[in-house]
Amino acid sequence: MDHLYCPNNHLSLDWETIPYVCAEEYDGGPFLTYPLRVGKPQAIPSEGYIRFAIYEHLHPTPLKELEAFLQNWLFFGLLREVLGDLYRHDDFISTLESEGNSQRFLSTSKLLELLDAWDVRLKDSLHNKSQMYIHLAECLRVAQEALSTTLEKAGFDPRIKGSIAAVGEILVSAMERALWGHDKGHKLPRLWGDFFEPSWLKDAGWCPAEVMRSTRTFNQFQTLIFFSKMSLPSNKDKHRSCTEQQCLAHETNLGDYQPKHVTNSCDCEELTIEFSTLNNLLEEGQLPLLRIKNSQSIETIAVEVEAFQGNLRYVAISHVWADGLGNPVSNSLPRCQLQALSQKVSTLENCSIPEIEQEKNIIIWLDTLCCPVQRGNAKNIALSQMRQTYEDATWVLVLDSSIQACDLNHVGVYEALARIFTSRWMRRLWTLQEAALAKQLVFQFASMIVNLHSLVMKIRPFRHSHLYTRGLDLDIFQAYHSLKIFSPGTLGYYSRSNIGDLAKALQYRQVTVASDEPLCLATLLNLKVDKIIQGPDEQRMHRLWLQMPFAYRGIPQNIIFNSGPKLKEKGYRWAISTFLVRTKRLYNIILTSEDVGLQGSPTPEGLLVQICGREISFPGVPQGLPRAFLRLLDVLLNKICYVKDTNDHWYAMTIRDNVIQAESVKNQKKRTMHDLIQEDSEDCTVLTASSSDQLSIDGICHAVFAKCLHMQDGVTFAETRATSTLSRRSRLETEMMKAVDQCAQALLRDESTLSTIGKESFQNEEDINTGLATLERFIRIKTEEALRDATINDIVTRCSIEGLEVKTFGRLITYLYLGQYAIITRTFDNEKWCVD
Repeated sequence: MDHLYCPNNHLSLDWETIPYVCAEEYDGGPFLTYPLRVGKPQAIPSEGYIRFAIYEHLHPTPLKELEAFLQNWLFFGLLREVLGDLYRHDDFISTLESEGNSQRFLSTSKLLELLDAWDVRLKDSLHNKSQMYIHLAECLRVAQEALSTTLEKAGFDPRIKGSIAAVGEILVSAMERALWGHDKGHKLPRLWGDFFEPSWLKDAGWCPAEVMRSTRTFNQFQTLIFFSKMSLPSNKDKHRSCTEQQCLAHETNLGDYQPKHVTNSCDCEELTIEFSTLNNLLEEGQLPLLRIKNSQSIETIAVEVEAFQGNLRYVAISHVWADGLGNPVSNSLPRCQLQALSQKVSTLENCSIPEIEQEKNIIIWLDTLCCPVQRGNAKNIALSQMRQTYEDATWVLVLDSSIQACDLNHVGVYEALARIFTSRWMRRLWTLQEAALAKQLVFQFASMIVNLHSLVMKIRPFRHSHLYTRGLDLDIFQAYHSLKIFSPGTLGYYSRSNIGDLAKALQYRQVTVASDEPLCLATLLNLKVDKIIQGPDEQRMHRLWLQMPFAYRGIPQNIIFNSGPKLKEKGYRWAISTFLVRTKRLYNIILTSEDVGLQGSPTPEGLLVQICGREISFPGVPQGLPRAFLRLLDVLLNKICYVKDTNDHWYAMTIRDNVIQAESVKNQKKRTMHDLIQEDSEDCTVLTASSSDQLSIDGICHAVFAKCLHMQDGVTFAETRATSTLSRRSRLETEMMKAVDQCAQALLRDESTLSTIGKESFQNEEDINTGLATLERFIRIKTEEALRDATINDIVTRCSIEGLEVKTFGRLITYLYLGQYAIITRTFDNEKWCVD
């Protein structure tokens, strides 16, 4: 992967050498039909058939054979398809001689030069550029889908997978540069970072929690490679106990927290700000600031507390408590820390910021000294002032020990930005609002303070022209946007920020005190913080949701489809209880609602929405048979319920989260889909994010399995039983389900079956087991009879080729015979619902 951009003094790692494993050279034919030419037609996506990744799971190819096939097709074949006659096989191979043996490896050292030549040639080309774009976009889409086969393939060489992703990603960038404006609505595949090997970051000394965050936050393969080659301080031992969910090395425990001195050898006294001084100013509605008087010694350093005046310039300090600048028990810090702060702040005039008249003394705001630690009205006022505190500051100075250890004299702009966006400071909740509200956001590095905006602007001129940094550019600008999305806009404060933006920005952030989360969210959304502070801490999130209708774009009605943690208060059991989740699923669901354009309205009974619904019923166990017969059902399908509509289309409803909170359900344990069916077989509805027509087109949508309670004034009141997805089955699966249904209905019509089984009294366990054995025998016979039908046999044979085995056919007959499926009896679009 020689074409990838690397940091200065980058690490050299073992995985950089990519083995050449092809059994033969690429044959030079069309990319899209290569699998046909080598006897692997299943690798080509076809409508109605299962994906290659699923096929490989069911019918695995030997690893070495699969590695050779994918390297030849997706690496060499893709390059050949894009470069045309500029392509030479040997240009992408290097040979290493060692002890008389020669080994061949992949090389992309000439790739950038060839893509530049391809770009120049296209400018003078008479080819239909739109057709070329559409064709190459399809090739890249097919390549990415085929490469996804490796994601669940244990033992597949990550170097081979990564080299294909690296080439696919830069070809996307080359197409965007050369064929801009010729896309005709066809999108290029993104997210090549999904194929990055996380262990490469761990090998470079990264914390497992930061590996998880980075690989899920940054989408570009190029970015993650750059991160893995940055030289970090030797801190592997610190993260030995860390997990993907939590970094324990820098965890803040307020119970035994102690402020740190600048050096371990220092034992200077602490300087304390009196509570009465802070209290008086805050009660008067003033913002307390600290004027640090210049002093040559730690012992004589002095601090005066004064109120903010409109023309006063000050520096708000944004820091990570794990670095030792906090204090949970008193408004005090070691004197050495104040002297260090004074020295840092005094250099701000050299920070790429317009010239200012130097102040005689340094004026700062620091939460540890300016926000009372003592609970009460003064502390609440200080928390309510957070927006004003950071908005009015001339600068917000970020102090993070990992960033301060980086010397800008030895790293480039990209590495400086990478250090910022992968720092501990980026993982904290409070720091998001501090960054978002800053007029000038500046960072302390080892030898200087740097303005973040100035750093980002240095790379902006090259983000479209330099292929070797385009992936980095995309991720860096996205990370920068996530910090500034909540900044005041041209249409007024926070005009662009909404709940969807919030969910995305908060992913992987943490907060030490859980009840602080609603306060930060209110500040970011420009809601009234004082209304959220008043009252018990544990109810702050509920009070936040009472304010949410006043946020920009209000409450997206699609929030009811979120499967994350919810509030427990009746009427608000649809509301998210924390946005600090480690998944993209939450904000993807919320962002979907922006296209819908309708917002939900909270009421004491639930969220009032206007969405699509499908009334469903369940046939249930045939009369005369006990529920004990449900033992025949396979646990594999416990999360799936098949659904049939009036047009004989088949769907699968899949549970995503089924912690039932309804008061009518006493047992709060996790339930299977079939538990839900038995408990709520009447008055059930599936609420969906898509209409009937859209579902047919899109194939899959978010859904809620709900119990209808009553109707009043044209509104149906319902309680959520489970969040789920509703997906349209492929053409082949639909044909199979129709055949299964045909067999199950025939079995139900066969009176001899029920009468034979019904002879049992089912008074004891032995009777039930006998009946089960009889039913199993009937179903086996019925399956064998069905397979004698040429049409059904053809369907099952094709299903078998696609991995849906014959025994699955028999299982599904059992499901349908026992009535464990749903029938859509009525469909209604854009009805009013009140969902809790």
